[in-house]
Amino acid sequence: MERSLMKSAVSLITVFAICSTAYGDIAKIVEGYGKTQWGQSLETVQKAIPDGTVKQDNRQGNVMNYQVESDGQITAVRYTFLEDQLYGVRLIFDLTGRGDVRADEEGWAIINDLINKKYFSNAEDKVFLDTKKFRIDVEYGDKGQVHVNYRSFAIYYKAQKEAKQRIREEQIATDQKRLESERYKNIEQSEVNDAL
Repeated sequence: MERSLMKSAVSLITVFAICSTAYGDIAKIVEGYGKTQWGQSLETVQKAIPDGTVKQDNRQGNVMNYQVESDGQITAVRYTFLEDQLYGVRLIFDLTGRGDVRADEEGWAIINDLINKKYFSNAEDKVFLDTKKFRIDVEYGDKGQVHVNYRSFAIYYKAQKEAKQRIREEQIATDQKRLESERYKNIEQSEVNDAL
């Protein structure tokens, strides 16, 4: 019995070691980027990575971006939050150093190759990322930039669900407040109500 238990423990340790090696970079990126962890608050990220600028995404009211500018080929890192939960990181590269207006197709191809080598070296990598609801993509940016996006859709969907619940609760509270207001009572007891 003890021997069987010991074999099971050794087997588990071996499997863990193989998975840790096989999924090293991938296992790290699904937990967080750099000094951050997916799901952290804006305040926590600001403490870990100071000197950035906070901007609200006007297209989506409850999305905040925290961007840290830098010199060199990585010109900025943008951290994106939904409902105060970190779900995305965008690396902004200027590989030409010229601020070109045209797309940097070669730079995009190089970054894309590096991402594929690091995170998609075999079929299991994609399956692993899919099961974790995690996406990595490379895209063209403005002025010859190349963007690398890391997004935890597990966090995004969770935060989106929380946002819908919060909005629903706020609407219920607003409706209740209106029903209890003096104005509502006055209109309800007036000829307006009789005319309806």
